[in-house]
Amino acid sequence: MVFIRLFTDAGVRKFGKKKCLYLGLLCSFLATLSYDMFTSIYSLIVARILHGIGFGLSTTFAAALVADVIPVQRRGEGIGYFGLGSTVAMAVAPALGVMLLTDFSANMLFFTSMIVTFLAAVSAKLCNAKEAPLLAEKKHMSTRHKLCEYGTGIPSILTILFGAAYGSVNTFIVMMASEVGIENAGLFFIVGTIFVFISRPFGGRIFDSKGGF
Repeated sequence: MVFIRLFTDAGVRKFGKKKCLYLGLLCSFLATLSYDMFTSIYSLIVARILHGIGFGLSTTFAAALVADVIPVQRRGEGIGYFGLGSTVAMAVAPALGVMLLTDFSANMLFFTSMIVTFLAAVSAKLCNAKEAPLLAEKKHMSTRHKLCEYGTGIPSILTILFGAAYGSVNTFIVMMASEVGIENAGLFFIVGTIFVFISRPFGGRIFDSKGGF
């Protein structure tokens, strides 16, 4: 996922943002389909690589298209609502996934994931966002600048720290609950989603009025 994002600039200049978004969703769809077909760890790793490429492309270009749509004066609020959708999905999906896996089967889990990916592609097709014109490509751009945009150091560090804490808890909370006998572990994600709903809307307005720092 991280690796493919190093090449998104070249992709968008050649194909455009929407086509790159569709490519990412297609990779995600095929990877999810293959989870139910492959039986060896090596084939699953290949599927995981494909899924990482798809996730990296689709999330990057979905956010890029959103930035083209949102008015500049309300960018903080708009990005907040867009991020709310992603956060809700990351919170609700584990709870739903646990229910599908325990009450039904892994096949049902993968099938549902494929349906959701297909619906994402349909939603992107219905979006009539006009892509903002690309800036002229800079000459003599250093390798360091290609890998890390100047001025993004502190936000990146904050994102890494938050992601490490949030991701590790979200990943292992279900297994921990199963080991110690806690029932309805999916409620953990639902409660978190509720408070995300509460904080996101006014957080974006604060950003627009006060700035990021």
